[in-house]
Amino acid sequence: MLWGRRAAGSVTLAVILTVAGALRAWSVFSGELVWHPDEIFMVIYPLNLFSGDLNPHVFSYPSFHYYELGLLYGVDFLQQYLTGDVDLFDWIANRYFVDSVPIRDLGRWLGVVYAVGTVALAGVLGGRLGSGRGITSAAGLLAAALMAVNVVHVRQSPLATVDTPLTFWFAAAAVASVRLLSADRRRDYLLAGVLVGITAATKYPGVACCVGVVAAHLISGRHFLDPRLWLAGASTCLTFALLSPYVLLDFATFSDHFLSQVAHAESGRFGTEAGPLFHLGNGLRHGVGWPAWVLWLATCGWVVVRRKPAHLVVLAMTVGGYAAVSWGDLVFLRYVLSLLPLQAALVGSGAGRALVTLRNRIPQVRPIWSSAVAVGLLLALPLSASLQVAEFSSRRDTRTLARDWFHEHVPAGASVCNFGGWPGDIPLRTYDGQWWRLNGFLTIWPPGSQAQLAEALAPLDPRVPFYEQAVRNNNREEGTGSVELIHERQCAYVVTHEHALPYSTIDSTFAARLRREATLVADFDPEIGDGIVYDTMDGYYIPVSGFDVGRPGPHIEIWEIPAYRTSPKPTSQRHVFSRVLSQMAVNALDDADPAAGMEALRAARSFDPGNDHALLVEARLHWDAGDTAGVRQSLVEMLRRDSTATRAMEGLAKLAAARGDTSAARDWMEQVSRRRPRDAGGSASARRSPLGGRGSKRGDSAVAPGGRAEAVAGAGASRSRLRTARDGSQSTSPVASRAGHRDRTRFSVLLPVGVVGAGDSRSVRKGGRTASTCWDETRGLRTQATAAGAWSPSELSVRSPITEWADSTARTIAPPTSAAAPGCSSSTSHTRYGPRTASRRPMRATSCAGR
Repeated sequence: MLWGRRAAGSVTLAVILTVAGALRAWSVFSGELVWHPDEIFMVIYPLNLFSGDLNPHVFSYPSFHYYELGLLYGVDFLQQYLTGDVDLFDWIANRYFVDSVPIRDLGRWLGVVYAVGTVALAGVLGGRLGSGRGITSAAGLLAAALMAVNVVHVRQSPLATVDTPLTFWFAAAAVASVRLLSADRRRDYLLAGVLVGITAATKYPGVACCVGVVAAHLISGRHFLDPRLWLAGASTCLTFALLSPYVLLDFATFSDHFLSQVAHAESGRFGTEAGPLFHLGNGLRHGVGWPAWVLWLATCGWVVVRRKPAHLVVLAMTVGGYAAVSWGDLVFLRYVLSLLPLQAALVGSGAGRALVTLRNRIPQVRPIWSSAVAVGLLLALPLSASLQVAEFSSRRDTRTLARDWFHEHVPAGASVCNFGGWPGDIPLRTYDGQWWRLNGFLTIWPPGSQAQLAEALAPLDPRVPFYEQAVRNNNREEGTGSVELIHERQCAYVVTHEHALPYSTIDSTFAARLRREATLVADFDPEIGDGIVYDTMDGYYIPVSGFDVGRPGPHIEIWEIPAYRTSPKPTSQRHVFSRVLSQMAVNALDDADPAAGMEALRAARSFDPGNDHALLVEARLHWDAGDTAGVRQSLVEMLRRDSTATRAMEGLAKLAAARGDTSAARDWMEQVSRRRPRDAGGSASARRSPLGGRGSKRGDSAVAPGGRAEAVAGAGASRSRLRTARDGSQSTSPVASRAGHRDRTRFSVLLPVGVVGAGDSRSVRKGGRTASTCWDETRGLRTQATAAGAWSPSELSVRSPITEWADSTARTIAPPTSAAAPGCSSSTSHTRYGPRTASRRPMRATSCAGR
């Protein structure tokens, strides 16, 4: 009979673990789950370890999980090495710059394994709190089943992040802590301390599980100064130091990054003050459904009253872990993951005791029926929601559909204005993203690696095109929409995305102008219905509750501006890296480091001698050296390669103006105007502008009538696509408030008559008439007609320094001068291109949509 019960329990446990694995592996098998913002760090930082430098140089997280992933990625290398002719550096170059998806998926599978292990540990803990017979007891099986179908855990487990491993180690430390109540040997304390150290080395808040060790020790009536407790503490510190050694060896960088993360967690996002009860009413409720949540609260109250030792240890750990993730205003829903196995164990134990009490008071109740009803009530809601989460995560994301459309219809190298917010952007391969990877690579890898990298990447032509995105880390304030940015970057395509999440927001005035003036060529609508609950802190477009929605992702619209169409750019790796290196040369020049700039430019030309952007940078270097002939030679060469290169025409116009040849300058600008109608002078420019004239001029206000937020109704009120201004009141386009942009236009305009005023916009008096003249670094000379009568720009004598043009032209292509990942803020100065010195600069601490 006993054997039969154990066999039945084992079979039930196997079914529970199988269901748990299937729910979490579903989306990984499908391959449709879009990158989470945190996953890129779990790819790049472990790959850096293969350089031989075990210092990760970033301490947003401890180092243990980086090392763990590095070992796992080594399996991918061994598989390729044994089945093909691939050496280590070639494999690293491929995974670093070309195809990171295979090792990202390895990280995801590791998360699934950790998740299934956590389900088993929840059962072990529940069994100890119940009858004490272990995981196959009724309480243990119910706890494991609750953890298997926990919605929040199912939603998060398929991602290559640290939260799922943290939950496993936190649950293991809880089991070891409860075990101390009955096992008081030194090795038991040593094991508990080691598990606490591993948990803390996975993610800093994991150190809160030490509360369980201390609680078990004190509840057992042992003295606080007992050497065994201090042995546990020492083993915790030693384990943490061994698994994250550079916390001590590179303490200056660690303290800088750690304090940055503390400030990040304290400040929160979007002005939200979640309060200390946020996780209590959200993550802990949505994960198990309201029946189990109510039972959990009742069980916690019962523990406080009855003071059962094992239950008190688990409750103490719950309180400690809750405090560790609730003290700041940054409260991602996934922060509660580590508490979920503890919650499941308490609910399993509480349900078992409730059934025993019910049978004792009502003997007529048959145990099998009461148990079946209890299990059904507790598991029905979370099981249904978990199935929906798993199935929903495997659907094609709107961003994936939009990316596929882009690859089919948009030429490689096109400039794309991406508005809405970076987590919701289409996952295109961009020069900016490759710049971030290369900048980090050259920071970590030894001198001379760029030459070896060029050789390794030469045969690895990308299977997908690269594009140039306009909104990056250094101009995120324009992410809600800017007509000015469209014209400055000459975007042939404009992508907007909107969603209930604040990471996808479009300015209402900008949206109205875009609808009037551009052509909608593609629309990808997730068809969001009623009652959808998302984690508003996280840039993760998978719901937590309510699934009346067609697919993941924001509502994406793609607009075309034919006037800015360009021919396809090369797609070879040599061209891509040449473009990135020339951007790094611009960064070096901006940092007043011409030697590093020249070295980066030489590397760019060696990768791809036909890189037009390198010619622009070369023109700037010639100008800085006073070599106007060299400037002209670079621009003429650029124009020879591409007869439609308007930037080269602008440069030649301004070079002519600088030497007083107004006629030649006017001729060049007329050619620019024919190719880019918006750059034609005066009111004609306004009439021919792809998005209108005056409203898109720098500094003009673009306030729509009644410019408050507007909602475009869909199938229902909840299907509305909100376009709101950030302040929620009178909405002005970001064009009107681009702080710090005007100081980039500092051309001196010398006129034949007195100049009135100063700055980039000047009043010119000639023959009793007044005009406002602006030399714009991306649009050439424009003169506005006045009420006194129109007159021609040819009557002016204009001279402007070419250096400012080169600076601004290069900046329209150059990425932000920071080594943070696209969309992430950072806390140290960027690493310039150049040879690595003995005291290498650390990579930056980053804070993104996921942390």
